[in-house]
Amino acid sequence: MFTATKNRLPRQTGREARGFTLIELLVVLMIAISIVSIAVPQFSRSVGRVQLHQAARESAALLRLSRNTAIAHAGSVTVSIDPRIGSMRGISTDLDYVLPSRVGVSFPTREFGDQEEPYAIVFNADGTSSGGILQLSTEKQSQQIMVDWLTGRVRVE
Repeated sequence: MFTATKNRLPRQTGREARGFTLIELLVVLMIAISIVSIAVPQFSRSVGRVQLHQAARESAALLRLSRNTAIAHAGSVTVSIDPRIGSMRGISTDLDYVLPSRVGVSFPTREFGDQEEPYAIVFNADGTSSGGILQLSTEKQSQQIMVDWLTGRVRVE
């Protein structure tokens, strides 16, 4: 017949029975915090970079569409850029684009005092334009959108 002592599991002694110590858990927690503290700023920078590239592509697309509209309708199309509110508006096309809050716009070819005033680029029926350079920037990066006056070609650099 079985007795109560025979049905018991053998008692484990030694380190394998204790589990993790508080020190071990704290070391793992500190390693995890270190990894997260490195990863979060990298992610934040990449979000800003993506927003800048997206803003440059969309701004260039609005300028190209305005040029194509001017050619198609045999008339002039004006794009107004307002750096105070970070917006671009195709006046003849009623197209609007507002830059993300982290992205600013400036005009490298203008005087410093004129940087806050609205700027206009005019596209003509023959494809030419008034030309200009727009600089989109975040805290650490920038991209330029160049509009050639002779051909009206829009490119992002």
